[in-house]
Amino acid sequence: MTEARGWPFLIGAGRRNDYRTLVAPDFLTGCGVLDRYAGRIPEGETRVARIGPGLWIAYETRSVPDVRDEHNRPLQVFVGFVADAAIDRPDPADLEAAVGAATPDYRRYLDDEDSFDVARSAAFTLRSPVRPVEPRTRSKLWWIVAAVLAAVVAVVVFLATRSPEPACVPAPGSEVCQTPATELIQERLYATLP
Repeated sequence: MTEARGWPFLIGAGRRNDYRTLVAPDFLTGCGVLDRYAGRIPEGETRVARIGPGLWIAYETRSVPDVRDEHNRPLQVFVGFVADAAIDRPDPADLEAAVGAATPDYRRYLDDEDSFDVARSAAFTLRSPVRPVEPRTRSKLWWIVAAVLAAVVAVVVFLATRSPEPACVPAPGSEVCQTPATELIQERLYATLP
């Protein structure tokens, strides 16, 4: 098995600008995936999430010391790594490697927020234990969708191939439509009258 790789990422706010992805692997820049999966969690906690086929993230929320926004609020960043293998518990050394690699880019962003573009991160070898990924099987939802679709097709075929109802023609001099059922009802009704 090949060694698992990780790429640092960092999502942060500036003194004037809101949160956005600032450091990411080149294959995830501009697509918004990290913004969808990484968000504020309590400091000291680490979150791991699957973000796509063969990709996971591990990250944590960290306060930025001695830096505040224009409203004097302390700044926080979501920093971690993207992994090309399934991980359950990230090695703290991997998180520290990601923080160390992403922090200089974040400092550059704070120096010039308006002209900063997403910094591309380089891969590093993960120390975190990885687990094998079981191949995905079709979910139960797929079978439910297939069954509903088959039922719809069956109803459409039935309605398209059935013979039309016989036209009802009113008897001469009457506005009532005479069918075999109405004739039978009338015979029985007249039979009971005195």
